[in-house]
Amino acid sequence: AKISPAGKLLFRQSLADILERNGLGYLFEGRPYSPDPLHLNDIEPVLHTGPYMTKGDLFLSLRHLSLLMQYRPSTGKIIWWQQGPWRMQHDINILDDRRISLFDNRVIAGDPETVDQANDLLIYDLATKNLTSPYAAAFKANNIKTVTQGRGTPLGNGDVFVEETDFGRLLRMDPQGKLRWEYISANPSGKRLLLAWS
Repeated sequence: AKISPAGKLLFRQSLADILERNGLGYLFEGRPYSPDPLHLNDIEPVLHTGPYMTKGDLFLSLRHLSLLMQYRPSTGKIIWWQQGPWRMQHDINILDDRRISLFDNRVIAGDPETVDQANDLLIYDLATKNLTSPYAAAFKANNIKTVTQGRGTPLGNGDVFVEETDFGRLLRMDPQGKLRWEYISANPSGKRLLLAWS
């Protein structure tokens, strides 16, 4: 949905209908029943037109399908989409006019769900279709393993800011994993307190 600052509903579209109209309904229609088959967890609007995106486009992250997509509301078309190799990702970010980042939770499905070694922050280049993992060593070195949620933002000097949501931890570290600082949200007895998209 798009809502004006005054609270007026400007438009509303069903994500299931968007997928269906673009020939991608099969991604969720053939799966076992779930009350939350898509789990849209982030929307990033494109603010400036460039060679690989147009102002007004939306980048969306659908956790339960391990799906990222670029949607153009003005035409109703999905411009780009990819399912994996990330697993149950969060926090898609537009880095520049051709690159996006995403927080790869690297979840192994099961009961309970677990993380495969550590989370990661991936960079995808829409021009080259190249996927890189510049912070993998840093995430492993600091044992970052949130099964749900999670945020990661590359910083201008090469560092990365991370929220390990499930364990109430914020970190800033360099690409090798050296901590610049760390904050842990906990009560006086040491019980970790959940963070919420800081």
